[in-house]
Amino acid sequence: MKMKESNTANKLAPELETMLTPEDMKGLFKVDLATLLMWRREYGLPYFRVRRNVRFLPSAVKEWLHTHHGPENSTNQPKARA
Repeated sequence: MKMKESNTANKLAPELETMLTPEDMKGLFKVDLATLLMWRREYGLPYFRVRRNVRFLPSAVKEWLHTHHGPENSTNQPKARA
């Protein structure tokens, strides 16, 4: 999914990330909006609001995935023996 970016914004602040909408996130993770809402409320999926609109920063979502669902947090990992 290609998002439209402003050339002016890129020149003024090239370090800014393109924000993701809930619809973008829905497509990336193949989940419905109710699941995203549950992830926000119950699991702390980072988001912010621009007026009344919810937005996500890709770097914050990536960090959240890594800390909450990384290999070390997998339930499939063998348990350490005592």
